[in-house]
Amino acid sequence: MPLFRVIFTDNSQHLGGNLSKQNWVTIPNDKKIKALLYNLPTGDHLCLEGYSKYYLEVEVSYSIMSNGSSNFNGFTKTHLTVKRNNQYLKYSIDLKTSAIEVKVLSETQVNELKLNPIYWRRGV
Repeated sequence: MPLFRVIFTDNSQHLGGNLSKQNWVTIPNDKKIKALLYNLPTGDHLCLEGYSKYYLEVEVSYSIMSNGSSNFNGFTKTHLTVKRNNQYLKYSIDLKTSAIEVKVLSETQVNELKLNPIYWRRGV
């Protein structure tokens, strides 16, 4: 099952990959997103629609060993940040429990996150 499905305003679709390779950057910049359906670990969907901007991040966990090397522990959360009417919402999804935390962010807080502007995708 893909990580997400994007439905564009022309009703064409784009499928995301998996946690290792999300395919977020392959979403065409010349199309506007009408809806984003994110697949939760439980099999349920989180549907986000009507936003003007979308951003996806994946959070990972590493252990630092005594010799200075690091071990990959796995993916812990995904974060979907969206914008509508100058208001930002950040959906944080726990990949073990499917718990969703929603935070309202100011533009200043979004700027402090230093999200790479090339990864924002356009909505309606």
